[in-house]
Amino acid sequence: MKTKLLSYLVCPNCGGNLKLEVLKKDLSEVIEGLLKCACKEVFPIIQGVPRLLLEPLRSRVIEEQHPEFFRQHLNLRATHSLDALSKKKLNTSVRFGYEWQRFSKLEKEYEEQFLDWIYPIKNPFFKNKVVLDAGCGMARHLFCAAKFGAKEAIGVDLGPSVDVAYQNIKHLHNAHVVQADIYHLPFKDSFDYAYSIGVLHHLPAPEEGFKSVLSKVKKKGSISIWVYGQEGNGLLQIVDPIRRFLFSKLPLGLNQALSFVFTLPIYPLIQYVYRPLNNQKRSICAVLPQNDFMYYLSKFPFHVVHSIIFDQMLAPIAFYLKKSEVNAWFTREKLKKVNISWRNKNSWRGYGEK
Repeated sequence: MKTKLLSYLVCPNCGGNLKLEVLKKDLSEVIEGLLKCACKEVFPIIQGVPRLLLEPLRSRVIEEQHPEFFRQHLNLRATHSLDALSKKKLNTSVRFGYEWQRFSKLEKEYEEQFLDWIYPIKNPFFKNKVVLDAGCGMARHLFCAAKFGAKEAIGVDLGPSVDVAYQNIKHLHNAHVVQADIYHLPFKDSFDYAYSIGVLHHLPAPEEGFKSVLSKVKKKGSISIWVYGQEGNGLLQIVDPIRRFLFSKLPLGLNQALSFVFTLPIYPLIQYVYRPLNNQKRSICAVLPQNDFMYYLSKFPFHVVHSIIFDQMLAPIAFYLKKSEVNAWFTREKLKKVNISWRNKNSWRGYGEK
């Protein structure tokens, strides 16, 4: 953790300022430490990442991931039973954390993909802005935001992917990673721009997540989101019960292996059927199942397609939202210059300004 990050952080319990106690430092990075609030909450910094989680998640998430830290700081250990909502959040974070720990490389294709997700935003937009990445995974978009010239780019995630994310961006002077709950974000409302890509539709209450992220955007700031669409997504919705009742409950290793098996026939199909037909603008493309999405997949190498299919299979929660629902989120929050656009004819991109 870079010490300048402290000026953007607050206690997720009371909103108060935090006091930093450094236990271990490496040049400009605080590797181990404590963040203390006047309300008596104490949040650890472990392996360079501040862990600003409230109970009951804090003990379960952090102690399971970093038990050695708690053996040295027994006073921070607490025993709390998980409620139903916390269990859902924890299960989702663990499953996606597993994915990003295994698909952790920053690929060159991610920059174009990122800009496509946040359309109509272009990379010059980021210059000198304070940016929030809500659900940063292994930091593929956070890396781009920092590269595009953000003053500070801060990523937040609940699961073990934060440790991968930190390794991917720690060398960047303007990028930071925080472990926190999207419903209890530990930040001041100081962001010029926030985005959440592929995250909100995996939350137990997607609109509440949207409102939480938006609450950290300052006046005249803006927000972008990308979520699964109900329109044009008939094929995925047909197989969604299989994902929900089978794949999302399978051991993660088995799920990863099965997604690899499924990728084996899909990859040549998109490369040798969908790609050439779309490049030649053949009329038959109009009747090919999920044509826009399959053509989009053909632009990626095998291992990235594998990761995308794995991503579709592992989630315990997935909402497919209508355009009217997404638009209603922006309307209820009285956002301006709203732009809701259809991506790959199976998902929705949303942009708005406060």
